[in-house]
Amino acid sequence: MKFISFFKGWSFERYFRLGLAILMGIYAINTKEYSILIITAWLGGLALFNISCCGTRGCSTVPSETKENKENDINIKYEEIKNGNSKI
Repeated sequence: MKFISFFKGWSFERYFRLGLAILMGIYAINTKEYSILIITAWLGGLALFNISCCGTRGCSTVPSETKENKENDINIKYEEIKNGNSKI
């Protein structure tokens, strides 16, 4: 039962990486291409430890409100310029 609870909070990406690692591992063993097992171990480790290429939750950022962002909030009004020579 503890094994099943390990997979509860997983996202699609984690399942995809684990499935890809398993399929690549089976392929590497069947074809005796053992160099592919390095990539398989890497993908499996990414899935099992929930890390991505840039670390755990390294790609998500929180936007910060700085003084510069507040100063650049300017309301711009636009006027339509009509050409009197053109016939529409």
